[in-house]
Amino acid sequence: MSDLFPGEVSREYDLYTTHSDVYSGEIVLRNELRDFLFGTADSPRRGFYILYRRASKRQLCSCVNPQTREKESGCTLCSKMGFVFYDEMIMTYLSNASLRVGVKSLESVDDVGISHPHVPKFYFQHTVDPSMNDEIIVCNQYDDGTLVTPVEKKRTYNILNVIAYRDINGRIAYYSCISE
Repeated sequence: MSDLFPGEVSREYDLYTTHSDVYSGEIVLRNELRDFLFGTADSPRRGFYILYRRASKRQLCSCVNPQTREKESGCTLCSKMGFVFYDEMIMTYLSNASLRVGVKSLESVDDVGISHPHVPKFYFQHTVDPSMNDEIIVCNQYDDGTLVTPVEKKRTYNILNVIAYRDINGRIAYYSCISE
């Protein structure tokens, strides 16, 4: 056998471990984001809860015509998307991002050139799996971070771009979403 094609491939690590044995100096991004969002004994919580409205692509809204697949423009059940939604309460972190490339609809042309606005950028754990049909709903919260009940919406964001950041061995560590 040549070195190019070894007879037996050995795996030193598994996709689902923390890799602390193999990469003793490596930072595990999943753990770092979890500690950042939820806090630890040494650091405060920096994340906050949102309602994540996920579009169920398997179930169309009742406003969609079955023959033409057209949706009614004034439907309040599906936010004019044509899908049934379900809500989840998810921990996230919000920052402002300056767009350099990507979302042309938000760029504006000024006398000095093309300007890129600051847009909201949400960070999610690897378990969320966001999609561009989904919505982020920021709600009123008490000082301790719990949602005010009944839920009072402050603002709804539409997801424009989803980026999956990869960790060791190519697994998804976290997501970021640019929204409007």
